[in-house]
Amino acid sequence: MRIERLPHDVAMRIAAGEVVERPVSVVKELLENALDADSRRISIFLSQGGKSSLVVEDDGRGIAFDDLPLALERHATSKLSSLEDMEAIATLGFRGEALPSLAAVSRFEIRSRSVDDARGGVLRVEGGQPLLHAPLDLPRGTRVQVDDLFFNLPARRKFLKSASAELRRILSLVQAYALAYADRAFLVQSEGRTVFLSPGDGDVAALLRSLWGDDPPLRHLDVSVESFHALGWWQPAPGRGKSDVTAFVNRRRVQEGLFRAALASPGGDISGQWLVFLETPLDEVDVNIHPAKTEVRFRKSGPVFEVLRRLAMAFLERPQSFSLDRKGPPGAQERGGESLFSRVAQPRLLPFLATAPTPASSTGCDALSTPSSPTPPRESFGESPVPSAGEEDVAPTGERRYLGQLQSGYLLFEVDGDLFLVDPHASHERIHFERFSERGLGAGEIQPLTMTLPLAPTLAQRVEPFLEALETLGFRFERGEGGLALAALPALPDLAGLGPEELLRGTVASLEEPREEERFWSVWRRWATLACKASVKLTTVLEPLEAEALWDDLFRCRRPWACPHGRPTTLTLSARQMGRHFGRE
Repeated sequence: MRIERLPHDVAMRIAAGEVVERPVSVVKELLENALDADSRRISIFLSQGGKSSLVVEDDGRGIAFDDLPLALERHATSKLSSLEDMEAIATLGFRGEALPSLAAVSRFEIRSRSVDDARGGVLRVEGGQPLLHAPLDLPRGTRVQVDDLFFNLPARRKFLKSASAELRRILSLVQAYALAYADRAFLVQSEGRTVFLSPGDGDVAALLRSLWGDDPPLRHLDVSVESFHALGWWQPAPGRGKSDVTAFVNRRRVQEGLFRAALASPGGDISGQWLVFLETPLDEVDVNIHPAKTEVRFRKSGPVFEVLRRLAMAFLERPQSFSLDRKGPPGAQERGGESLFSRVAQPRLLPFLATAPTPASSTGCDALSTPSSPTPPRESFGESPVPSAGEEDVAPTGERRYLGQLQSGYLLFEVDGDLFLVDPHASHERIHFERFSERGLGAGEIQPLTMTLPLAPTLAQRVEPFLEALETLGFRFERGEGGLALAALPALPDLAGLGPEELLRGTVASLEEPREEERFWSVWRRWATLACKASVKLTTVLEPLEAEALWDDLFRCRRPWACPHGRPTTLTLSARQMGRHFGRE
């Protein structure tokens, strides 16, 4: 078979596939063009998540009428003029591929007036074929409309997600750039409704709080190494086990892999949301790696890794600026049908809740392992020194006497002459775990909030697709002029120490599990893990009544002899073993 040149339209569609993957790719390219044009206001209008129609308007420098056709030619750009310019690229765009790629796979129209011209012009293209080029009276700036994306590539169009999913991707991108360019105003409307608006007043912290909320409080630090400077915001979520990193290099959105690895390198818990800006000399970074311009290569990666590592260390070494532990003395009064210990060991509810049980300190614990089936199993504990299978579920019987708590924190009991050493933390983990095993999901009461809690826009966007599932689980929401607000939570005493948003975020994260059949199991596992973290610490001093209540609760469990992770809850020294040791048998 002979080698032949591809037809122009085929070559253009292939090239477009490298730049345009979905509507958010279109927004990214047009948004970056608008920022490069020194726009102060950027507006985005969407229909069907950008699949049907997508418009980006700006008030930037604009394009001259005669240059409009040239703007749709590949590798035609106003941002580079020589090879030397490639050594220090200051603009977000530079390849001259975005507009021709968009025009090749859509019904495309661009209207623009240059700052130097009295009139502007319009250029209309369909599937890469020019239809119209005419002068037009316009305000300064550029308006690009992309309709019917991939209309001529049905195989690509069928891989697009739902309108709501595509909208979420676009909002995530625009909100990230609004943080990087807080001095520019951004507007996003979907189906005529405003879904995001930033004032452009330059206040990054205020915008970040409006997006993430301020529970727990945001933290902000900056660090420098040589000529590299890192500026970061962190909203911690201890124990979540996941960090969401939004990364920028010289205000260019990039993939976060290197950032995530460097932030994790000190070894502390970096769970939560991160916004990190890395500033480098332009000649120290190569941005010409991929057509989408989301990958960069550093000439000296060592200082880059080090400055990000030091940023994480600076955050981890200054925990005094925030506290998520709610500590207080345990109560000692029994009430109703509850066991004493199940009540006094619960952390307090936050002020949003109508009632507030007494608090106890929380503790860290490992995440529960995911089983292969959606039904919570009875765990396999390997080599843990627990009783054999035949004895496992049998609680000690006989007269019990509490002897006291050792300095190390362990509780000492005597039952008919046998000694039992009890780990209060492992025991409380077992109690929490089995409560969740028996409770299940969606069958409990709800706990109304004393006042509705408005959700940050980013959280509200994540909640919307799962409203029905969340209400099944016990959450309740209200809609108002300010958007979606949280009105009630599942009544889960074991999770009472969590902030309302923290519980909601964790639950939504589980519902975002891609396999639908695993979602509710993922929620159950996350709730059980969070309850485990609320267990008393080994060093918590317990009153005698609390210690005895712990014993009673532990031996009501199906598997009292080990915690969910396989650690033993008790150590037994029988009267016979003691007699043998001292040579009396």
